Amino acid sequence: MATSTAPAFMNALHDGLSSRTGLTGVRVNYGPALPDPGRESVNILGLSGDQTWASLGRLAKDEVYTVEVLILVIREGQQTQPAVERAYELMQQLEDELRETSSSPTMDNTVRVASVSSVQLEVGASDTTRSALLTIGVRVEARI
Repeated sequence: MATSTAPAFMNALHDGLSSRTGLTGVRVNYGPALPDPGRESVNILGLSGDQTWASLGRLAKDEVYTVEVLILVIREGQQTQPAVERAYELMQQLEDELRETSSSPTMDNTVRVASVSSVQLEVGASDTTRSALLTIGVRVEARI
């Protein structure tokens, strides 16, 4: 019996996002985008969650966890809006990937439910660029 669905889910999420035509040219990483994140990246990072026994005895467990996904967009110039808008376009690709696989068991049958549950936006600036960083929580429910 598996200890967690998290590794399989994160692999399936990475593979699904990597194959999306809407993310062509975007770096999709399982882990941090180091040493150079590029101008656009989607990064599947860590998670936090809980497991509880689904029934008595040594039977199934329910797990609920949130996978952290970072989307980074850097744009040349002095306008922040294009970076923010593009970051949300990339987030739409994440949501579409989760929705398209949610009509049947999600992410290669690894979990029951997966959806975006939280979003935080940070903007940044240098002398020549503007950036948008979305920190997205993907809430996952599974039975193991």
